[in-house]
Amino acid sequence: FVNRGSAGYFVTEYTAANVRGLSPRAETALTPTERVGFLGDEWRMVRSARHDIGLFLDLAGELADDTTPGGVDSVTSGVAFTAEELAAAAARPGIATWIRQKFGPALEQSGVPKRDDDEQKQSRWAALAELVGIPGEDRQFQVKSRELASRLMIEPASLPSTIAAAVLHVAAYGGDGVLYDQYVNRLKAL
Repeated sequence: FVNRGSAGYFVTEYTAANVRGLSPRAETALTPTERVGFLGDEWRMVRSARHDIGLFLDLAGELADDTTPGGVDSVTSGVAFTAEELAAAAARPGIATWIRQKFGPALEQSGVPKRDDDEQKQSRWAALAELVGIPGEDRQFQVKSRELASRLMIEPASLPSTIAAAVLHVAAYGGDGVLYDQYVNRLKAL
């Protein structure tokens, strides 16, 4: 890894072989700051058409369990953008399955945060929730989000505010007219 400590103000382009070799070891071989830098560098290479998206997705999949705040955001935003904006319509079901397989267990394992959980845990859960629930199209999680959203509208203090937007977003994505009416009625009551 060239940019030890990610202290350099530059983008590093690794060969595809180096990215493939480091990706499975990134979580243990790199510091949290280096993982965020590595992810950022790889995403920049993809966005500039210098690397294939598969390299980034391989790295992202390897870091699905990462708890580094900046790393979680880098992974989930890059994967979501790929699924929603870059992937052809015919490829989206396969990407959704991959998202559920790679990121669903991390979401499930973290559990719905409580109000007294630290903000990093809450933010990580929110990012994973939106990824698994929307481009991952996890129907079971959408149902769970709808239940959480319904409870949130009745009892606003039932969930941490950090995760409320993600819950409402996922619930709305998988919702229907009844849920929409609940949202509208709640907004009118505010």
